[in-house]
Amino acid sequence: FDVMDAEQTRAFCDEAEAFVARLDAAIRDALDREPSWTLLRLTEEVVPAVAPGVEPSMVAGLSVHAHLEALTRRGVVRWAMDGPLRVWSLA
Repeated sequence: FDVMDAEQTRAFCDEAEAFVARLDAAIRDALDREPSWTLLRLTEEVVPAVAPGVEPSMVAGLSVHAHLEALTRRGVVRWAMDGPLRVWSLA
């Protein structure tokens, strides 16, 4: 990133916070619609919705996974194994 002044830094942080809120909402909406999602499927669903132009990828999946872990710690979602796959659902 380039060096930013205070106003640019605030704007960057506001954008980042808004992205986090959009991703969180998209994950919750998906989990409301269907009871069980793999990380891959959830990433393919939410990334284009919250970051148009960004392709679902392993790196994007890391962001989705981090949100799922935070939601798990807060007791909002849970995961279980479905054969060899971890699946996520609302708690």
